[in-house]
Order: sequence, then structure tokens, then C-alpha cells
Amino acid sequence: MVLNALVKDNAVKRQTIVNFIYCFSFYSLCEYKKRYQKGNK
Repeated sequence: MVLNALVKDNAVKRQTIVNFIYCFSFYSLCEYKKRYQKGNK
């Protein structure tokens, strides 16, 4: 029971971390595009 809960918790943590990294990467890409477009103008 306890082990199962731990595995579940780890899966949730891993998913949260993956989501965070994905969002951060997307945000960075958007910022980079904005700066790149400003530099071209």
C-alpha cells in the first residue's frame, strides 16, 4: 500500500516537473521570438 502510494507520488512529481520544463521552454521560445523580431525591425 505504502509503496504504491510512493510510486504514485513520484509519478505525479515527475509529471509536474515535465510540465514545468515544457512550459518554461515554450515561454523562453516565445521571448526569444519577440526579441528576434524586435532586432529585425
